[in-house]
Amino acid sequence: MVDSINAFMIFGPLEIILKGEIISIESGKLRTLLAALLLDAGSVVGSDRLIDWLWDDHQPANPRGALHTYIRRLRQLLGDPKMLSTVSSGYRLNLGTAVLDLQQFRRLIRGAEETADPQAQAKLLTDALAIWRGPALADVPSESLRREKGAALEEERMSALESRFELEVRLNRAAQIVREIRLAAIDNPYREKFWELLMLALYRAGRQAEALDVYQQVRTLLVDELGIEPGSGLRDLHGRILESDPQLCLPDRSAPDAATPSTVPAQLPADAIGFVGRQELMDQLTEALRPSGTRPGVPVVVLCGPPGIGKTALAVSLGHRLRPAFPDGQLYVNLRSHERLGQDPPLTPEHVLPQFLRSLGVPPGQIPVELAEQANLFRSKVAGRHVLVMLDNASSIDQVMPLLPGDAGCSVIITSRRHLGGLVATLGAQVVQVGTLSPEESRELVEGMLRNVAVPVDPALIPEVVALCAYLPLALRIAAANLISFPGGHADEYVDSLRTGNRLAALTVDDDPVSAVSNAFALSYDSVGPDDRRLFSLAGLFPGPDFSANAVAVLADMSTAQTRNSLNRLTVANLLQQQAPGRYQFHDLLREYAYKRAGDHFTAQEIAAAVDRLGLWYLVGTRNAVDILHVEFLRLPLPPETRSVIDAPEFVDESQAMAWLLAEWRNVLACMRALDGSCSSHLTWHLSDALRGFFWTGRYRTEWSEAAHGGLIAAGRSKDKLGMAAMHRSLANLYNTLGDYRQAINHLAESVALHTDLGMSEEVAAILNNLSLAHLSLSQVDQAERIGQEALAIAREVGSPRTEAAALGLLGQIHWAQGDMTVATTYITSSLRAAGELGLHHITSYSLRNLGLVREALGDLDAAKSCFSQALEVSTRIDSFYDRSISLYGLALVHHDVGDNQAALEFAEQALGAFQECGDRTFEAETLCIMSGINAERGDWTASIQCARQAFERANAIDYTDGKAYSLVRIALADDHFGRAAAAALHAADAFALVAGTNRITQRRILVDLGLMYAEQQEFERATECAQRLRTISEETGQLLGAAEAKRIMALVTRRSNLLPSAEPLRNEAS
Repeated sequence: MVDSINAFMIFGPLEIILKGEIISIESGKLRTLLAALLLDAGSVVGSDRLIDWLWDDHQPANPRGALHTYIRRLRQLLGDPKMLSTVSSGYRLNLGTAVLDLQQFRRLIRGAEETADPQAQAKLLTDALAIWRGPALADVPSESLRREKGAALEEERMSALESRFELEVRLNRAAQIVREIRLAAIDNPYREKFWELLMLALYRAGRQAEALDVYQQVRTLLVDELGIEPGSGLRDLHGRILESDPQLCLPDRSAPDAATPSTVPAQLPADAIGFVGRQELMDQLTEALRPSGTRPGVPVVVLCGPPGIGKTALAVSLGHRLRPAFPDGQLYVNLRSHERLGQDPPLTPEHVLPQFLRSLGVPPGQIPVELAEQANLFRSKVAGRHVLVMLDNASSIDQVMPLLPGDAGCSVIITSRRHLGGLVATLGAQVVQVGTLSPEESRELVEGMLRNVAVPVDPALIPEVVALCAYLPLALRIAAANLISFPGGHADEYVDSLRTGNRLAALTVDDDPVSAVSNAFALSYDSVGPDDRRLFSLAGLFPGPDFSANAVAVLADMSTAQTRNSLNRLTVANLLQQQAPGRYQFHDLLREYAYKRAGDHFTAQEIAAAVDRLGLWYLVGTRNAVDILHVEFLRLPLPPETRSVIDAPEFVDESQAMAWLLAEWRNVLACMRALDGSCSSHLTWHLSDALRGFFWTGRYRTEWSEAAHGGLIAAGRSKDKLGMAAMHRSLANLYNTLGDYRQAINHLAESVALHTDLGMSEEVAAILNNLSLAHLSLSQVDQAERIGQEALAIAREVGSPRTEAAALGLLGQIHWAQGDMTVATTYITSSLRAAGELGLHHITSYSLRNLGLVREALGDLDAAKSCFSQALEVSTRIDSFYDRSISLYGLALVHHDVGDNQAALEFAEQALGAFQECGDRTFEAETLCIMSGINAERGDWTASIQCARQAFERANAIDYTDGKAYSLVRIALADDHFGRAAAAALHAADAFALVAGTNRITQRRILVDLGLMYAEQQEFERATECAQRLRTISEETGQLLGAAEAKRIMALVTRRSNLLPSAEPLRNEAS
């Protein structure tokens, strides 16, 4: 920039270069004047604004005269009269060919926004940020100018910095960028996006513990300094890091535009260090699996063989070799078919497909519940893409068939202890029997491991070690690890113990392929102390995928401190793996070994008691969490044996409770499965009921279905009416979120009947509230009100304030749907008052949203916006996706009403994503209708009709009459715009046919849009009919917006009909 003839710089101290020379401006007023003109270079800056910025609140007696003096001095300084022009209302600075750092910065930012290449984006953003020499207007002595303009410029810089950091992290430069992000976060401690990016960068750099520590630091800062919890973005990321979400580790290899992110899963486990041998086989399989344009079907390779033979290591190494050939992703799952000696059921396709679909970017709310639909969606998502699918540890053809893609661009690797020969007949799969390593390869493996840690071992011992391990790769690795533990002169002691181990009868693979592994395991097992051996065996009983020290302490009936120390020793002995700080897991064969040792050393009663202790501990911990998160929910009474539980997890706030649930919910489900059919099977439905509030937030619909159906079956088997009633209630909540209201009503009816038989009136009232809402969602408003009134009466009779508050809020929504805004307001304000007194956050958010809808219908749009904003704040604070989504919908609605379509579209897009996350197809249809209207007003009719068609598809799928009717209207309007008169008339007629079955609010919207369309088409009789019906509804219900729209339609009829003499009667009627 300095090389330019003329240049101006406002980023940092004000600096100008004229004809190649740096010019110093001593006068503060002159710096202020020039800076103000530079900020709007090329545009007129009003004299009054310049005066305000020059003198703030201390203007001279003749401010315009003083301003003129400074203008004259500035012209002299610039040396070119043409650069500074006087116009009637102010002054304009004309830069011509001069360079202004602000313009250069914005030009580079625009370039970054317009390019699709992330490397180029990052370079442009880096160059743009390099222009800044310090804070904008750093030495400009005008507080008002810095406040009005400087803050906005700083925001531009912060946004650019965030974008650059995001790109660097996406481009797999997390480790290199951590320091810069940390400095930015420290300098801007209340800007949560920097903390999010720092956590993500640390996590991707392999520093998970530091990432979690950063969250605690920023949470403490926000709570102590501002009295608020971190925002949803930080909380969600914290939860995903706790869960070790594999998607967080993935750099965006496809590098799409940031506005349209694409999910590219890269789930292969880390390649084994020191993998040796099998090169010829690797070459053959690489050729067979690499995509080619000529192959007719999906290549499937099955690697089969005994445990410990190295099937998984071979598959993973092969997968890493093939990664460049599958740029659209690599999916991996351990199907766990041979764990715990078959006592645990293998993972089913119903468990795996939701994971795969989430990894491919499908929002949880869009994942079907039925297996066939999940499999169809999976095949659709990978069609036309190059994706490698690795199914590790499979047991049967039925287990893998739904997980196979249908596109020839994909390939599949399966590992199994069985041949799965049926795949050869059905798919032409290639089955490869994996054998042991050769003696030479076995020596290379052991010597390589020893060489990596520089441990000297007598080379003469190696051949005997590899022979005693039967050349099985897993046994070889364990033996090498033990040799490392006994270096130098002690290595021969280890070999002697391996040679004479009393559990080893023969080491030939043909006779007993597991014996070498078991012997090696036994040596590691015997090397630890008796307390560690006991804990190792009991940990083998743990039903979930990973565990914490607290959970295993309960299983083993030990103190947490003892357990943690023992787990650390077991990890050092390679008997456990610590995949994340504080989270432990087994290798699958070691898990089998531990499970078998538990069976050898403990009685069946002792094992059952240990699992019961764990189930009770998880039940109390889950209840403690959800009692904080979901106060409104009625839950099953805790069984009496929970009184014996000590040291159950306790939480001080919603954030802690949610973090624990995110880390442990899969283990809670695993406990349910382990307890099913046991003497403590009643814990199955208790655990399912405890998780209901967590599932209700909108995630994990497939798992919710499994938990609720499993609990219902278990309760039915035990003929436990209360358990059955609770599970029917849970399934009803699930189907309500899915938009399947008729299924919900069926389960609610069962639950009401059972609770009535049990004399549990408060539960009956709560379920009637849900039943009323389901009927309201089906536009059965009268029936909804009758049931809602019944719920209110019962709640008052039994003295249940929380159920009464919910019933009042629901009745308010019903009267809003009926168009009775006065009664709706009374009910809703009563609900809000009760919810506030009781601390019922979900009901508070719900009633605030409903009050916003009432205010919107009455035309009080400022009040409506305030209600929706408050509801959003409450829902964000309690981390409820469902509540938050409807609040965003309300803000989209009210911003659309006031004509702020840009803000409306932004809120609507956020709401749509949230509803897809929650799985609420009712509000998804409503939001798409709003987006259709917004896009139409913006002139984008293509987007408008796309949104309308999607809305109809969602509404039709759940038979939602209001959504079907209004989406048909939006389609008709688009058809009319595109000149498709016949189609427009047909869709409008279909919408009219549905009007009678919609609520009064939807009727208003339909009549407004159709009335305006008919008026434009000069269908004046139809337009007038719409206006008259609209006026009647509005007068009956007090909908001021509807009354105004009726006048608008008639005004348009009057204006259009003036062009036609034959329209005299309509003109008179309009007048």
